[in-house]
Amino acid sequence: MKRLLFAIPFLIVASPNAATAASFYIGVTAPDPVGKVLAYEMRERIASSARNKLVLDPDESAFKLMIVTLDPDDEGSQTIYSIVLNFRNYADGENWDYFITSWVGVCGKTVVQSCARTLAGNVDD
Repeated sequence: MKRLLFAIPFLIVASPNAATAASFYIGVTAPDPVGKVLAYEMRERIASSARNKLVLDPDESAFKLMIVTLDPDDEGSQTIYSIVLNFRNYADGENWDYFITSWVGVCGKTVVQSCARTLAGNVDD
């Protein structure tokens, strides 16, 4: 019985729900229809993760995810995307972005949800 009472405080402290969600600001430049869907789907997937929290002000975020898309042929059938993930440093009262990683690719409109799922999974890792 004494062992059980001793272990309970450690179980409470080690609870995975006690972790703080990482705050994300997502900036989007998507003039094309497929790019807009890709950005929307990524935003929804990142927001739905219990590990993340979306914020509207980049100065309130721990991470900045910048998404830029273009339609390569003006047909609306695909998008070319560039996505950059930065970490925000708030040392010494200054805000500095540190580059973490980036992704570049092409995504067709028939597979845009799959592209968003994969990319959002990469961000969440």
